[in-house]
Amino acid sequence: KVTLPALEAAAGEKLVIELADAPRTAGDYIYLAKAGTPDSDYGGGYVGVPTSGPASIDAPKEAGAWEIRYVVPSAGSFVALGRAPLTVK
Repeated sequence: KVTLPALEAAAGEKLVIELADAPRTAGDYIYLAKAGTPDSDYGGGYVGVPTSGPASIDAPKEAGAWEIRYVVPSAGSFVALGRAPLTVK
């Protein structure tokens, strides 16, 4: 399980996501997706997880309730090991 911070941002604002307990394995990603969508959804954008430090990604351009997800490859798809709410205004 990966702990992610709940964030609030303006549409398109740069997000800095701390990854204190992340495994940081090659092929891990941060996905931004609408709440309630499958783990494999990245409709708000995605970025590869860096080997150290926080991940940076722009907030979605559409306001609303989103999720930040730490996803890893699993059986040909992706599974979230952690998630947190993202409110875009």
